[in-house]
Order: sequence, then C-alpha cells, then structure tokens
Amino acid sequence: MLNDWIENCRKYVLRYLLIIAILFVSKNIIQKLLIGLGKLFNFESTEFKIGYIILIILGFSSYLFLIDKKFIVSKKGHFLAIALFSSYLIFRFFDNGVIYLPEPTLLKYIDVVVLFFLLHCIHWSNIKLLSSITNSNSKDFFINDAVFVDGEIDNELIVQKLITSIKGYKPKNSFSIGINAEWGFGKSTFLHRFDQEFRKTNSETIMFWFHIWKNKGDKAIIDNFFKEFATNLKPHSAEIEDNIEKYTDAILSVSPGEISNLIRAGKDIFREDHSLEGYYQKIQEAIKRINRQIIIILDDLDRLENNEILDTYKIIRTLSDFDNVIFLAGYDRNYLEKTLGDSKENYINKIFQVEIDLLPFDESQINEMLLDGIKKAFPHRINQEDKQEEHIRNEKLFLVFNSLFAGKAFQASLDLSNISLDNLLNEETQFSCSDLKLDYKYFIRTYRDLKRFLNEFKFSKTLINTNDIYLPDYVLFRLLTFRYKNLHHLVFEKISNIIDNKDYDVVNEKMTDSWNETDGSHYIYTESSKEKLFDTLKANNYNLKDIEIINASLCILFGEKSKAFYETNQYTISKSYYTNFYLRNGIPNDAYTVSKFKESFYAGNIVDLINKMKGLSQNVRLQAFNELKLYLFSIANSVENNKADFSKFIIALNHFEFISLVNDFKEVEKIIQNFSEKTPNLTHTDLKDALINSNIIIGPLDRFLADVIINAARKERDDIYTKENSIEYANFPFNVTDTKNILLEKFENVLKQNVGYNIHFSYYTLQVDFIAVDFQIILAFKADKLFKKHIQRNFLHFLWVGYLDFKAEPEGFPQEHQTYKPNDFLCQIFCNITDWKALKAHKKNKDIYKQFRENGFKNYNEYLMTEEIENIIVGEDHKSKLERIKKLMKVFIANDCKPLNRKQFAEVK
Repeated sequence: MLNDWIENCRKYVLRYLLIIAILFVSKNIIQKLLIGLGKLFNFESTEFKIGYIILIILGFSSYLFLIDKKFIVSKKGHFLAIALFSSYLIFRFFDNGVIYLPEPTLLKYIDVVVLFFLLHCIHWSNIKLLSSITNSNSKDFFINDAVFVDGEIDNELIVQKLITSIKGYKPKNSFSIGINAEWGFGKSTFLHRFDQEFRKTNSETIMFWFHIWKNKGDKAIIDNFFKEFATNLKPHSAEIEDNIEKYTDAILSVSPGEISNLIRAGKDIFREDHSLEGYYQKIQEAIKRINRQIIIILDDLDRLENNEILDTYKIIRTLSDFDNVIFLAGYDRNYLEKTLGDSKENYINKIFQVEIDLLPFDESQINEMLLDGIKKAFPHRINQEDKQEEHIRNEKLFLVFNSLFAGKAFQASLDLSNISLDNLLNEETQFSCSDLKLDYKYFIRTYRDLKRFLNEFKFSKTLINTNDIYLPDYVLFRLLTFRYKNLHHLVFEKISNIIDNKDYDVVNEKMTDSWNETDGSHYIYTESSKEKLFDTLKANNYNLKDIEIINASLCILFGEKSKAFYETNQYTISKSYYTNFYLRNGIPNDAYTVSKFKESFYAGNIVDLINKMKGLSQNVRLQAFNELKLYLFSIANSVENNKADFSKFIIALNHFEFISLVNDFKEVEKIIQNFSEKTPNLTHTDLKDALINSNIIIGPLDRFLADVIINAARKERDDIYTKENSIEYANFPFNVTDTKNILLEKFENVLKQNVGYNIHFSYYTLQVDFIAVDFQIILAFKADKLFKKHIQRNFLHFLWVGYLDFKAEPEGFPQEHQTYKPNDFLCQIFCNITDWKALKAHKKNKDIYKQFRENGFKNYNEYLMTEEIENIIVGEDHKSKLERIKKLMKVFIANDCKPLNRKQFAEVK
C-alpha cells in the first residue's frame, strides 16, 4: 500500500525530499535570517500579543469554516502543510542557536503551527472517512453506461486472438486495425478489455488512448494528439518531445487550404520552409531508437461529424505514419459510410489495413441481465413469510418480465392469471394480425440499450406500486416506446386516427362499433387499423422488419380479447379510460385511478373525491364513476367488516349519480348481504343512519331500497306481474317492513331540510307500500300523513309552484281532446286510514279503490275550502288562482271525481 501511494504521489515525494535537503543544507543561512527578522518585532509588547491573538482567532475561524463546508484540500495544499510542518520541526527541535519566545514558558509563539497542522490532519481524515462511508453506502439510482472491466466478455476469443497477433509486432510505417460494431454493441468494452489484457504480458509496449471526439476543429485535434503522443514517448527519449512540438507547430502553421493538400497528397507536399520533413525524420529516428511497440487506441469514431471524419482523422493517420505505431480504432462502419456518403464508401478500406467485426451480443445473457436489473431496481421478497406489500408487487413485476414472451401463464399464490401475452386474443373475432413471435431481442439489442431501458424504467417505480395498470401491457408498451421513440408522435398522440374505438357488447360478448367514433369503451386494433399503421410507418421510412415488430406489439396490446380477460383485467391499455394513463406514464389530465380511489376511501375523503368528479365533462365523468364503482365493488369483500366501514361504503355509493348504478342493484344487494353476514349486530338502523349521514337527498341507494320495496309489492300481485317483469331480491338481508321504515325515517329527515319542494315530493314518491287494482301504486299512509302536514305548513309555496293546479291529459294533445283533473297524489295524501287499510286488504277490488280515491279528493277539497291567502305581498293573481282551483274542485267532486272535459274546464272562471 505504501509503495502504491509513493507511486501515485511520486513527484510530491521527490519535491518533499528536495525541500528537506535544502533546509538542512541552508540551515545556518535560514537561522541568521530568522534572527534578523525577530529583531524587527517587540515580542513583549501588549500590541504584539493582541495582534497575535487576533490573527490566531481569525486563522482558526477560517479553517473551521472550511471544515464546516467540507472543503476538499488539493494535493498541493496537503503538500504545503506537510512541508511547512516539517520545516517547523527542523528549526524548533534541532539545535540551531535560535531562542523562541516567550522564553520562560514551555510553549512558544511558533508552536501554534502544531495546532493548525493537527486541525488540518483531522479535517483530512474526516473527508476521507466521509468519502469512504458515502461510497460504501451509496446505491446509484441510475445504471452507469460504463464499459465492462471485470471478467471475460462476449468477444473474449477475438480479444485474445488480437493480442496474440500483434504481440511484438513493429510495423514499417504505421498499421491500422478497425474494430467494427453497431452503436452499443460493446466496442468500448472490447477496447478496454484489450488494453487490460495486453498490458499484463506486454509491459514494454507504449500504449495510450486518444479520444478524438473530445476535440473540436482540425487544429485542436492535431495539437492535442501530438501532445498526448509526446507525453507518452518522452519518458523513453529526452529528444523526442522537442521535435514533436516543433513538428506540430509546423503543421499548424499551414493554412487550411494547405492542410487539405496534405490530406490529398500525404507527406510529399512537405515544404522545406516549414521543416516538416526534417522534423518528421527526427521523430522517426527517435522512435527507432526507442525501439518499442506503440499502440494508439482511438474510440468512438462514430461520434464524429462528416468533416471531422474526412479531415481530422485523415490528418492524424497521415502525419503520424511512423514506424512501430499501431492504431486500434473503434467505429460503426454503417454510420461512417452513411455520414460520408456514397462517394467515400471505400475510404475506410484505405485507412484500415485490417477490420474486425465484433460478434452480436448473447441474447440469453441480455435476458439474464435484464431480469437481474429488475430484481435490483425492484427488490422483492425472498420467502413467503415476507408480507411487505411493495415486495409482493415487485415480485409480480419480476414474474411479468420473466414470463412476458414465454408463452405460459402464472397463477397460484400471487393471483396472476394470464400473465403472458400469448393466447389472450378472442380467436372468434380476431383477424390474422401477426405471425411474429415477440422477444426481448426485438426491443433491447445491445448492452447499452439494456442499461438505458433499466434507467428509464426505474422512473416508473411509483406508478408500478399502484394498482392502476395491467403490468404485462405496461411492460410491453414501455419496451415498444423505448425501441421506437417517435411512435408517441406518429401513433399514440392521435391514437383514434389509427386504432378503432369500440364498445363491448355484453350480450354477444364481443366488441361492436361505438355510436361515437371517439367515445368507445376500448381501443381495438382491427384489420383497418393495421392498414393505417403500415401506411403511416412506411410514409415515415420505417423498414418492414420494424413495422412487423410494431404491428405484433399493437396486436397484443390492443387486439380484441376474450370476455374472461376483460372481466379479470379492468385496467388494460386498450380500455380508453386508462389508455392516456399509459401514454403519459401515469400523469394524464383529470386522472381518477384506483390508487387515488384507494387513498381517498381509506383516508375518509371519498365523498370529496366524488364531488370533484361530478365537475368533469360528461363522458369523462361517466367513465370515472364507472371506474370508482368497479373499485368499490372489488374491495367490498376485503374491507374490515365493522359498522364504520359499512357506513363509509354506503355513504360513498349513495353519492353516486343514479345513472352510474342503475344497472348494478343486484351487486349492491350482494355487498349489503356480505356486510350483514360478517358485521356483528348490523341492523337496518345502521343502513338508515348511513343514508341520512350521506347528506344526499335522493341517492342511488335510496332508489335501490325503493326498488326492493316495489318489487316486493309486485311479487304480491302475481295476477298482473310475472317473474320476467319483476326483480327478486332474495338475498337482501332486511325484510320489507324494515326497508320501508328506512325510507320513511329518511323521508321524515328530508322534509326538515330546505332543499326544494320538488325534492321533497320526489322522495315522497319513493314511499311505496302496495299495488292496487291495475298497476296503481299506493304509498305508505304514514308518508301521506307526513306530506299532508308539510303541504299544510307550506300551502302558499305548493300553490305557487303549481302542485295544486289541474293538469291537462294527455299532455301535448289538442285542447279539444284533453281532460283535466287535480294531481292524483292529492287523493292519497288526504285519504282516510279506513279506506287505505281496506284497499290494502283488498288490493284487486276496484270499488274500494274508487271509494279510496273519491274520499281522498273530498277530504282535500274540504281542506282547500278552509285555506285563504291573507298575505298581500303575494298579489291578487294567486288569490284568483286559489279561488279558481276551489271552483274547479267543486265541479270535479260533482262529476264523481272524473276528469273534466274541455268545456267543463273552460266554463269555470
């Protein structure tokens, strides 16, 4: 270790020894200087002591400031500190005739040097310790795109063959070897491996790297190349550096036009006035005397631009045509030829005497490295005892990568059915989409691709840790867009222009054309989609192989699947609501996703989220509510079975828009049944309290309970209803009487709220009790009683808004054919309890129903006659309106409560 340190710091060690030697040799001289300097100061004065203390404080504070800022001292700084401290030791403790003040004390003024040096050493050691801790504990988020330097590489046999071939080879004039491979196929790795292996057995060879692409401009490349050339040769020859420097100056003094001539004609253009030939020969002779093999490694020629390839590289190749020199250059031949153009296609053959083509990468090794990279980026559980949710999700991700193109499905413990992309298409409806069997090699072609893909994919960690995506779709989509970056622009930004919008027909279990071309439930890749894709890609100069890869990928991502697939996987990329979520990598506009639903539900903020969703545009709103519904239904069996969660669930569902749940009443029944079975002591009162606490006047669950009641009433009337036109809620856990009481108690609560008389009336109509005669719905008598009091308390308002008006029937018919009567609900509100009970006992009896109806209207008429409008603010119009209604009711009663014809109605003024 000490030897390594000395080797790395050789020049500083030599300088240090030189300083120590000079100090000892010049000791007496320096001693006299110190004595003379000391006579200039009055060390015993108060002024000196104060100034000395201030300087010490300032110096000490400054150094502490540097320590606090973790300032890194350079090698020169360390060298200076050690040299000064060594000087202090020599003059302080060696007998030199100097007396240090203050004389009586053990510590002298000069001893403050020890304090500063100790402070420097502590700072030095802390920086090294901090650096070692940081390096040992740090885990880079990104995978560095560095070369492989440890172990054998794919092209190891070629490396060893090249080493054997050029070992000891000293060519007459320079010799050039090209290493050809596509970008990312491991040229740099090959060259570094060659460098590493060749040095082990060829210590006499002079070998160095020159990165042309780091230089810009002809002269910069020439100057820096020959500086590097001289730096590596001067340890072996004292004369060569000066000759190379003059040779370079002579070249750089040539005008740009003459440099072009040099390129075309080589050294034959050398002119005596620039001494180029003379300097060249001197360098040539020096190289011969050095008599060592010289290998110059040039990497990344395929980073150069056209003029750099033509001019700069040729200049170096021509002007360094020395004996014993071997050039080893890495490049992508296709890139160079494409950049240079057809007229220069043979240029490379003239420059390089030998060209070595690297073998393609090992596909199986790339796959292994991909899986290993996913393991490291997304660590998953080691054993089944690990129950961390993130580790379980990461394990699913690993299984997706492992099986994506394997043609098999994973199931069992992780509940990953149909994880592979094969055999998911609906064979009955799917056209012949693609015969290409995809594999990772189509998307990740090189080791560099692998590193770049893993670095990009790591940014998806937050998204992957949600339940908002179908992992196989997401992985394939990321592979596809990694390989073909501009697909976002060509295809996905206007996806509906290529991929068809369809709706799923649940009856026929297949996709059908959407009534609106942009509002379908799914994007489906059809035969016409394939034609549009091929046309688009061909127009943008995609080759057939790439088009087939893209086509095969879209067949899997957007091809029509089976019913089982759509039922199992709600969040596929083809589902139009989630498509934008994939395209924008989890950050679409107005994204209401499973993760957001989950967060809001368990935080108790689901109602706030629902209220925000109600402000969305119609199409997005309906889709968002549908996704929330699917989420709530999916977790119904997994939430904790207690009354608090039951209430939370009911409140959430009751905040839905009615249209979002109208077709899901049977599913709602299952959910309530499940809670009832698993939640101790859950009663209809808990359901009633939840509905009231929802602060929604009429929600979909209110209508669900009304549906339960009315279907129970239909079941009682099997003479007019069959099983086909009624719904059986056999699993609803609460009996009909309790269910009626739930709605009735909430109705009583609704009447107390200032929400509008139309809403009061709408909730009143939910209070079904039984069905009489021919489909006449009779409401609960207690609801009648409550609403009658409500009308009597607010008579003026009901008169005002028209609830008491006579209505023309049928609505929209010519007046001559219309009849007029008061609202039928009025006879129910004002009915007698005796008539109501009699009708309930004899639902089919039309005479009892007639009596029930007539007595109800008579009671209403009697009440109406008692009402007078006293408030003058209302105005005479409403007084007149009330008086006419009273007159109409008198005629209506006299007409045996039968509708009035047009003449009867018009005669009443």
